[in-house]
Amino acid sequence: GQGSVWQQQRATHIKSKRSGFTPSSLMSQSPSVTLLQGSNELLCLVWDFSPKAVNITWLHNKKIIETHRDSDPSKGLDGKYTVLSYLKLAAESWEIGDEYMCTVTHVAGSVSASVSREGDG
Repeated sequence: GQGSVWQQQRATHIKSKRSGFTPSSLMSQSPSVTLLQGSNELLCLVWDFSPKAVNITWLHNKKIIETHRDSDPSKGLDGKYTVLSYLKLAAESWEIGDEYMCTVTHVAGSVSASVSREGDG
């Protein structure tokens, strides 16, 4: 039927498009980092980096915390990687003025993002 022909064409199209990305994925690229705040955890989103070797460190008021857990790096179609790091957080242990920082060490450069607790009003 016509449908299967279309699928076949689509698959080859994706394949050729993907192979076109190879040269850029061989270049190392430092990660983008963003911090997302949930009700009882912080999420450090690290993306758009290559190669995949990456080291994530969390700091609470400049002190290293070891309690985070990291996802396995996943590779996108463009050859770049994404990792998520979760830090469980008890809301009551987060004082006003506290700062949490996620620092990502990568061969192409280190990047960090931080979030701090603001006073209400």
